[in-house]
Amino acid sequence: EKTPIGVLSAFCGAVSAGAGAGAGIAYLHGATLEEIGHTITNAVGVTSGMICDGAKASCAGKIANSVEAGIIGYNMCKTGKNYQPGDGIVGQETLANVGTLAKKGMEKTNEVIIDIMIKE
Repeated sequence: EKTPIGVLSAFCGAVSAGAGAGAGIAYLHGATLEEIGHTITNAVGVTSGMICDGAKASCAGKIANSVEAGIIGYNMCKTGKNYQPGDGIVGQETLANVGTLAKKGMEKTNEVIIDIMIKE
């Protein structure tokens, strides 16, 4: 998921890790490839707007939220309550949408975060 994002982005990497944790949990519970895909989509559908603010103390909270989103994503899948195309950034190519959001959509966000951090 991180590949289309690029080297530097305001997109929080914990989002990808949390979705990966959810996928791993789904796999360990015997989920099919389709169910694992739904788990990932459900997870990033919740947390994909989270920003990185420079690896500060808030990372622990962001990691916890992202892993929780991964678990929730799997639980949603198990009950057939998956996000559908058109639910926010979820679409036929959700991970490509996340990449676009992170790479193009957060260019200005990255600049603003750096400006804020320099002032502090």
